[in-house]
Amino acid sequence: MNQAKPSKHISMRYYFYIFIAPAMILYFMFFLYPFFQGIGYSFLNWNGIDPEIPTQMDIKKFTSLVDYNIPLYCNAEKFQKKIVNVIQSADDKDFFNSFYQITNDKSEYVFKNNVIEVGNIRDISDNELVRLNSILRTIRYNGIVSDKHINSIKKHYEIMGGNYRLKPGTSMFARNSIKRILKKIGYENIRNVGFDNFLRLGKDPKFKEVISFTVFFTFFNVLLINLIALLLALALDTEIRSRNTLRGMFFLPNILSLIIVAYIWSFIYREAFTSLYNVTGFEIFSLNWLTDIQKAPWAVVLTSVWQGVGYIMVIYLAGLQTIPSDILEVASIDGAGGFKKFTSITLPLLFPSITICFFITLTNSLKTFEIMLALTDGSFKTTSFVLNVYQEAFRRNRVGYSTAQAIVLLFVIMIVSTIQLTIMKRKEMEY
Repeated sequence: MNQAKPSKHISMRYYFYIFIAPAMILYFMFFLYPFFQGIGYSFLNWNGIDPEIPTQMDIKKFTSLVDYNIPLYCNAEKFQKKIVNVIQSADDKDFFNSFYQITNDKSEYVFKNNVIEVGNIRDISDNELVRLNSILRTIRYNGIVSDKHINSIKKHYEIMGGNYRLKPGTSMFARNSIKRILKKIGYENIRNVGFDNFLRLGKDPKFKEVISFTVFFTFFNVLLINLIALLLALALDTEIRSRNTLRGMFFLPNILSLIIVAYIWSFIYREAFTSLYNVTGFEIFSLNWLTDIQKAPWAVVLTSVWQGVGYIMVIYLAGLQTIPSDILEVASIDGAGGFKKFTSITLPLLFPSITICFFITLTNSLKTFEIMLALTDGSFKTTSFVLNVYQEAFRRNRVGYSTAQAIVLLFVIMIVSTIQLTIMKRKEMEY
């Protein structure tokens, strides 16, 4: 009896899975994993410098933490509620309390490495560590881990000069495993602060200034780029001489990096304007545009517009060339003038291009920071949203706080762009 052959549809499905699998793996590794890791950082107090797990710890402290599962520090409320108040014996309660000291801000209890006795300081003995561990086991403290987990941590450390040091080349997965186990015990070098980073945004006066400039820059950048690009596209869509050369000239600035453009205009604002003032005597050229709190925001906008017009102009040109010429010819026969044809025919049929151009300029404006960084470094009220994220992370070492800002920006871009696309899509027409 002949066996049924597998269908071609099923075999093609397997080929598809084999083809798409590498792309999905790369997508997970280089987008999804960093994305969700970034969300995780927004709930932490990380400064971007401290390691997430201890890279070096003295032997006694390491032994207390790993071998005896004694938390090195604990939230004040959790310490009292989950540990001290649960201990039944008053003697055990006093004994346990004697090894912890509350911080100055009363936020947490810290484990002491030594004990003061009649003016002498001595290290905590192994017997005392055993008793502390026994007390924690008695109250069924959830920070007690198995010997398997203890050994899995210790195999990644080596003793050097009286300290436990993390072995070089410890993988990312091993580090994450160590972090999870130590977090259960009670060790978090980088701590979860909940929504504090997000709540802090509303109280930060600098952040309000950043929002104000970002809105200003986005509004005028989007408006001017689209207006000038549309006018240039309309002019260059006619039968004028050298139109291809002019198109190339207007598109050329878009080829340059924003950093290079910023340095070019920095020279223009500082040197060229001074020369123009000496020749013309116009007062506008005597002002230092990059150090004046009123002019600096406009200097940034003008530089961005000069760089971005060419690309948007090309999109508008492509849209204009898709409009059938016979429709315009019929309108001319009917007596419609140039302005009437533009408002009644060209503009409505150009709306798909307008939608795309507004989307591109809107999202790019909200994400721009290179021009501000190179022109003014954010001084004179020219700090954009993304530049502020960069400064918070790499200059003020507040990675958790800056990541929270980045998450907020992500949702702002998603919401604003969705609203813009929804509204403008409704106005599009087909011929």
